Amino acid sequence: MGRKREQHTDDADALNGPATSPASAGRAPSEIAAKLLEIGARYAARPDTGLSPDDILGYDRNGLPT
Repeated sequence: MGRKREQHTDDADALNGPATSPASAGRAPSEIAAKLLEIGARYAARPDTGLSPDDILGYDRNGLPT
């Protein structure tokens, strides 16, 4: 699970660094779009777990999400 968290951090850092607009971050919108497409393709290539969203979320005995 640690690897997923590291990848997420890398993706967020690659997109914008500090919370600023893309233009002020020094990146062209086309660069940001290309990076988003790259990230999307990487996650789309991940194997399907076969679990439904309800299975992933999980519920307790009262029917509340856990």
